[in-house]
Amino acid sequence: MSSNLLIKSEKIRELKEDESIRAVLRYVITLIGVNVDKHDKLVFDVIISTIQRSFKSLEVEEIKEAFNLAINGDLDLKPDEIQHYQKFSSLYVSTILKSYKRYKVKHNKIKPIETKPVPALTFDEIKAHSEQMESVFLSGRKIDALGKWTELFQYYVKNDKISIVKLESENFAGKVKTDLTKERLVLREAGLSTTVHDMNIESDMFFRCEVFKRAVINYYKLLKK
Repeated sequence: MSSNLLIKSEKIRELKEDESIRAVLRYVITLIGVNVDKHDKLVFDVIISTIQRSFKSLEVEEIKEAFNLAINGDLDLKPDEIQHYQKFSSLYVSTILKSYKRYKVKHNKIKPIETKPVPALTFDEIKAHSEQMESVFLSGRKIDALGKWTELFQYYVKNDKISIVKLESENFAGKVKTDLTKERLVLREAGLSTTVHDMNIESDMFFRCEVFKRAVINYYKLLKK
């Protein structure tokens, strides 16, 4: 695998402007020898829009890496798929980048996360756990990060302690997404890991659990008032 894959650059989704993508595309058309006016704004705008929409998880430098691999014959593409026929289009760029994403999975040996079913708690267990969590919070101690937040949330909803209607009317989930994004930025600026926040923001399942967790903690905070 090329060492360029180890180069870290900004992810496309994090870019506030598209100039870095535009610069990489100018490099690409020189690399592959396609006859396109580097100043043709419309062509670049359409391709950049496709990249931002469909390949936002990639880093900017990986666009360059993808085309280097393509011309070296390292991607799973047929010769006629790599040949641009002097047409630099969204379809052509997408073909290369889709193949590159498959290349990353194959060479990084990314495997699906195996999950084991978690035994459901009984009502009495949930009740006891909720009482314990309340006691921990009200005493000022740190709440166990491994608390079964989903079960707690459902327990409090069932017992009319947390109102789903109220959460929806207050756009609670939207506020959680905003808070997570701000917290991730603070961590990133401090040079700290954002892995947990990345998962909570980008995975629907993790985000839902985080909303449940924060709704429960918010309920506990109200008990202290």
